[in-house]
Amino acid sequence: MKSIFYKEFIKLNRILLTVFIINTAVLIYTFFRVRLGIMMNEPSGIWLDIILKNGIFYSKVETAFYISALLLGVMQFYPEFERKRFRLACHLPINEYKMIFYTSFFGFVVITGIWIYNTLGVILLAAQFFPVDIYKEIPLIIFYWFINSLIIYSFASSITLEASWNVKLRLVLLMAGSIGAFKMAVYNSNPLYAFTAFVFAVIYFFAIYFPALRFRKGL
Repeated sequence: MKSIFYKEFIKLNRILLTVFIINTAVLIYTFFRVRLGIMMNEPSGIWLDIILKNGIFYSKVETAFYISALLLGVMQFYPEFERKRFRLACHLPINEYKMIFYTSFFGFVVITGIWIYNTLGVILLAAQFFPVDIYKEIPLIIFYWFINSLIIYSFASSITLEASWNVKLRLVLLMAGSIGAFKMAVYNSNPLYAFTAFVFAVIYFFAIYFPALRFRKGL
């Protein structure tokens, strides 16, 4: 596993840096946007608006999260697909199922790191301006974004490796429907539903096996 992780890190070091910059830039933008809004308006009015309208003042973080997952899923496997390196890697003296799992698991670990980074960043940001009642739901909301990011990563990887455009289209439609099913835009979600959604996201994680093994066999 360590050798595969190292290989993926070397291959994706620029992508990882890009992802870090994107998410950091969005957090900084959100901080100054909220700070400016509070300087120009009554803080209590902003708090009331967030509570009554279920406003999410850090919604740009969601977009950055999804872009990161999509970028990672595509760029991790596109060079393998374009240069046929993935097919060669499957013939190395390592179980091909383990090789596929560890390669995908690297992406899972990176997305988990982004989730922790963004969650801590938004909470620290919110604590500077809002009472705890405003931001106590932040971890759960961003957890849903984490679930959607896992789904985006899984499908982006599968679509990138899939050779058939007909199957690619079906995967895109399935990805869109799956993301919509777990869309989180309000506070006070049921934790049991969040856990169920996570289980489904983990199941989607194994979708990469289908196109990976087809690609390995030249189908």
